[in-house]
Amino acid sequence: MDSEKPPAWHTSCICGRSFSVPSSYTLHNRSCPKSRKRLSSALEQAKDVLLESGREKRRRIALRQGSESSVVTLGPSTYRSSIQPLEAIPIPNAGSHAFERAENELEHPPLPAEAPPNPDTEPNSSDQSGNDLEHWTLASSRGRREKARLPEKYRQRDVLPEPPSALPPSVLVRLSASVSDQIPSDNRQVIKSLRNKFGLYRQYYGTQFPDHDPNDLVKFADMVDAPNKPSLISITYDPYPNENSFLLGDWYWNGGVQKSQSSFADLIRIVGHPDFRPEDVKGTNWKRINAQLVRDTIPVTTGDSDCRGRDERTPDGWMETPIKIQVPFHNKTDIPGSVEYVAGNLRHRKLVSVIREKISSPTTFPHLHLEPYELYWKPDEVSEPIRVHGELYSSDAFIDAHRALQDSPKEPGCDLPRVVIGLMFASDATHLTDFSDAKLWPAYLAFGNESKDRRGKPSHQAFEHIAYFEKLPDSFKSFAEKRFGGKGPNAPFMAHCNREIFHAQWDILLDDEFLEAYKHGIVIECCDGIRRRFYPRIFTYSADYPEKVLIALIRNLGGCPCPRCLIPLNEAGQVGTPKDMKLRQTRKRCDTHASRFDVKTARDKVYIDNYAVNGTAVDILKSESLVPTINAFSEKLNPFGFDRFRMLVVDLMHEVELGVWKTTLTHLLRILDCQSENLKYELDRRFREIPPFGLDGIRKFSSNTSELKRKAAHDYEDLLQCAIPVFDSLLPEPHNSCVLRLLFDLAYWHGLAKLRLHTDRTLDILSEATMSVGDSYRSFEKETCTAFETQELKREQAARQRRQAKQAVISGVAPKPDSRRKKQFNTCTYTMHALGDYVETIRRCGTTDSYTTQRAELEHRTSKTRYTRTGGKSVPLQLSRIEQRERRIRTIRGNASRTPSQIDTEIADDNPARQYNMGHTENFSIHIPMFLHKNRDDPAVKCFFPRLQRHLLLRIQENLRQESDGPEVSQGTAVQAAALDESVCSIFFKNDRMYLHKKTSFHYTTYDVRRGTDILTPGNSRCDVMFLARHSPDDPLDDSSTIAHYYSYARVLGAYHVNVVYTGPGMLDYNARRFDFLWVRWFQVPNQESPGMLQSVQFVPMADDAAFGFVDPRDVLRACHIIPRFASGKVDPHGKGFSRCAKDKNDYKSYYIGWFSDRDLLMRYHYGLGVGHMHSRTSAAVTSSSSLFTRQPLQQFFGDDGACGSDSVANGNTSPERPSEVPESEGGDESEEDCELGGDYESEEDCESEEDCESEED
Repeated sequence: MDSEKPPAWHTSCICGRSFSVPSSYTLHNRSCPKSRKRLSSALEQAKDVLLESGREKRRRIALRQGSESSVVTLGPSTYRSSIQPLEAIPIPNAGSHAFERAENELEHPPLPAEAPPNPDTEPNSSDQSGNDLEHWTLASSRGRREKARLPEKYRQRDVLPEPPSALPPSVLVRLSASVSDQIPSDNRQVIKSLRNKFGLYRQYYGTQFPDHDPNDLVKFADMVDAPNKPSLISITYDPYPNENSFLLGDWYWNGGVQKSQSSFADLIRIVGHPDFRPEDVKGTNWKRINAQLVRDTIPVTTGDSDCRGRDERTPDGWMETPIKIQVPFHNKTDIPGSVEYVAGNLRHRKLVSVIREKISSPTTFPHLHLEPYELYWKPDEVSEPIRVHGELYSSDAFIDAHRALQDSPKEPGCDLPRVVIGLMFASDATHLTDFSDAKLWPAYLAFGNESKDRRGKPSHQAFEHIAYFEKLPDSFKSFAEKRFGGKGPNAPFMAHCNREIFHAQWDILLDDEFLEAYKHGIVIECCDGIRRRFYPRIFTYSADYPEKVLIALIRNLGGCPCPRCLIPLNEAGQVGTPKDMKLRQTRKRCDTHASRFDVKTARDKVYIDNYAVNGTAVDILKSESLVPTINAFSEKLNPFGFDRFRMLVVDLMHEVELGVWKTTLTHLLRILDCQSENLKYELDRRFREIPPFGLDGIRKFSSNTSELKRKAAHDYEDLLQCAIPVFDSLLPEPHNSCVLRLLFDLAYWHGLAKLRLHTDRTLDILSEATMSVGDSYRSFEKETCTAFETQELKREQAARQRRQAKQAVISGVAPKPDSRRKKQFNTCTYTMHALGDYVETIRRCGTTDSYTTQRAELEHRTSKTRYTRTGGKSVPLQLSRIEQRERRIRTIRGNASRTPSQIDTEIADDNPARQYNMGHTENFSIHIPMFLHKNRDDPAVKCFFPRLQRHLLLRIQENLRQESDGPEVSQGTAVQAAALDESVCSIFFKNDRMYLHKKTSFHYTTYDVRRGTDILTPGNSRCDVMFLARHSPDDPLDDSSTIAHYYSYARVLGAYHVNVVYTGPGMLDYNARRFDFLWVRWFQVPNQESPGMLQSVQFVPMADDAAFGFVDPRDVLRACHIIPRFASGKVDPHGKGFSRCAKDKNDYKSYYIGWFSDRDLLMRYHYGLGVGHMHSRTSAAVTSSSSLFTRQPLQQFFGDDGACGSDSVANGNTSPERPSEVPESEGGDESEEDCELGGDYESEEDCESEEDCESEED
């Protein structure tokens, strides 16, 4: 009888379970209650032992310091003897550091050190410590270091973002708002909040601060540009019978249609939870619940004019309303006159119901800003406050609406606080699928009282679907054809009917209930228990140009094509000129009584006198390009002072990225095409070689960029940001310089216009950039475009022929074959004209990301995802029902109390609060002697080991000094002492190994006070970083406001960590300590730079001693985008390199710094103007309004010693700096003494290689 063999590995837990697999035992140990209890007991015993050790140590310190001190009594005199004069305190030399790091907190005078406990005066000090055992932690066993002042090197580190400082609490919370309302605006005081560490503060107009401050709820995680996931637990689940049924229903409806691994993990959490019971969901009637979710209503609290509220149930669902329009037929038709036509049913929600639901929601109301404020930036005490523009609720438009409301008479007998609720509409037609005719025209509503960061995250569902617009049905043409005597309706007639049906639907949305709320407000009891009266106000309407024409009711590309001003089309190309800027102010469009009278007169001619819609009867409207259609916004809201033209804000995506830039790029391709077909191939090759950048920045370009196939807006944005290196030298001079100037100005203007946080200074720079880009376009059109005979591209010809063939099918006339037509560049377009409206719009309504159409385009994904759950028929009806189910489930979740998640969330290794995150794994180890021997002929590894030792030396000594609370000494003294004692030889590497990390993430605070992340993959395309360069803080910016180059650049060859044992002076023990470092290859800035171009850099020659080095990852400012300067050519055209580690076979002679690759990089070259960039805080930098607009070459500031390399011990440099140039005759002559490996390695010849070290290239 065979007996089973015991497993090779076997162990048992203290709870009794047995395991034969180590990983299973490890996982069980983490959750075993008995093991945790045993560990807790062991920790308590360890606390007792360490506590007794700490008591004994404090007694010895007290006795020793008591015998040396002359102070015998406690009191003020005790502290006086411990305070040193200011001259006696060693101050680090700022000039000796390679970096100026941002202060982590505001500067305060240093506090005096605490006096040590005296056994004579405090006999029970040890006993008192024992009473605080419950508050004792393991970290408290070490000596107190709170008062220790860190040296400059460690104090100037990364600063985490934070919202503006909290407001002081109000004494009378419920009366503060109403009391403020009763005071006239002229008597209101200006009250300011405290400045936060970035210098931001809020300014209100009133007698008290508001009692509701959403900024109190903003956490650090909310300021990180990363997706977050809300919790999922609730208590009440009606109409679901129990919690488990609700969780499964929520997972199905709100978990996405295409189930991913993350969605599957959510399902596993639900069914795998100990509280999950299958019988809870076994008998659930899902069809009944889904139907009930559509029919359900929500309770709301409303009120009469006397403010007596009542609880009633108001339908929050969708409804259908017939769309009726009047169709005019002129006298020449068979049956003239107007006829009512029912164009379908509008599927919509009531606006007042949406507003009530938004304000009553406990998940959204805490984040609504009920009172506007002005945001100011005051970098230091001596600087003047600078106005900051960002959110809608801190814009001039919102503040003016709030003041007008507070100054208006109150409702009779009502003392409730009055609040403006900002409405932001958006609409855009979209295709629901790629290979069908299914279309949808949704209308969205967002609330300007909510932060744009929350509105920009789809997980918050900030965009409400309020309607699905209908277009004229296909049967309408048959209906009109009968009236026209068998002829089809012409284009002007169809355009008029499309305008009629659009405004007929908005007439339904702007119903009497909304008008009543607009005039008298809506009384709602908020989640904080305070009843307020909310007044809806419309601020923005985001749409592309064809839809703007529908909203404003002007002619499409008429004589005055702009919906905001009356500048004629033939003057649209004069953007940026003084005349154009003046005309924009003097010829603004206004919804006046005279214009409405002209429209009514022309409309009577069409509908009563039966004139044609494009006949002479409407000529009175041509001067302002109006049309004979009644505007729903003007008809309903103009009596309340609403101007429909003011809500039509700019659209950066359609007007610039898909407008001006796409037109410019297309014509540049025409120019290249008429020169040579090979130039387009060269352009495609250059785009392919541009490395990607950022998490959501520059993407990898396609292989045939010049064909412009299937390009979205973000693809054109990437092309613009990288266009300068690609087009450089493709055309002969002077056209090359003209094109590069145009690309620079347009990319610069685009980067400024897309900033998420503006100040008055940056808006002034944007205004100057607008003038510059206008001049560049006019020069390009006059000088370059006229020099080339350009024709339409082949794809343009094919597209035109397809349109002609489609038209031929309708008309029955075959198209004539023709050749490629001539094409000329035209600057007199609406998109070009719109560039001049951005500065004013940002000052009035906030930054462009708040009302960009990209948010609506992103929300289209929701409708497209829901479409897959429909049957393809009655699409608006089915989509509205799905939307209502999802919204109802979110309401159930939000109204219930929030409890901890079922499964504890593990702390992610990639913590954004850290400056960088490098993994803890040691799977990729590299044996240092083998690595040195294998690469002994590689120039990058020359003197690798002694450089690494010198780099680590000062970091080790500084770390040990911090651990031992030793006295602070200057770096120069420490370095000299280290050199004299030959402390380099006292560094030993554990197991003679260093450990490679394939991915490292760097976190930084952006210009708009948020947390950004860069992920570096050494050996891949994302491996370039930037540092703060060493320069004297006394060097002011010159009078011409030029930018000094404050940064150094390097390419990361590898990210490593080592475990080091130090036995030199200052050692504490023989424990190995981990140190992370980056192995880099330095760039240098050439002496000669072309003004008005991107900054160029080049690699330090490999023969130079300072070509390679090591840096502390904490010194990395952030990643940068370094693009090859293709016009300079490669170092070796045959692709042969000298260094396998540096991978230099594809090196170019020169590179460009991508200033425009993202907004944060752009603001780093506006030194002193980035609110979140604490490293640039100098009064001179902030007041100089430094910008790239000056077109001056950037200069690099270095120390006077001319030290090269980041490992120069003699100069005391522990932070990296860009090496200065070394003559070739002096480079590469390092002495044998400097090349000694130290420690266990006497020379490179003693290093034997037994393994391949190619894991470094992984």
